[in-house]
Amino acid sequence: MTKAPNQSRHKAREMAFQFLYGYLEQTGSGEQLFRKGEYEAFCKNFEEHIDDFGWELAEGTGKNIPLIDEAIKKVSSNWRIERMPRVDLTILRLAGF
Repeated sequence: MTKAPNQSRHKAREMAFQFLYGYLEQTGSGEQLFRKGEYEAFCKNFEEHIDDFGWELAEGTGKNIPLIDEAIKKVSSNWRIERMPRVDLTILRLAGF
């Protein structure tokens, strides 16, 4: 049985989210410059296939956090970035990228 392409992309997004959430939770906010090796090691912890699409999402989001956060601030009413739940913020950042 072959996986559908959407399932592979879905799993890549899920891994990128989990990596970003964990990494950003440890390091705080701001521009994140992590290496692909950290992402690969993370994926191996879950015995997941390392997908370039997932890495592109994680790296692109991490490098663009200041710009993404500015866009979030412009449209959020009565919520500062610092007060947003980390899961929600990670989803918004990924979507913003």
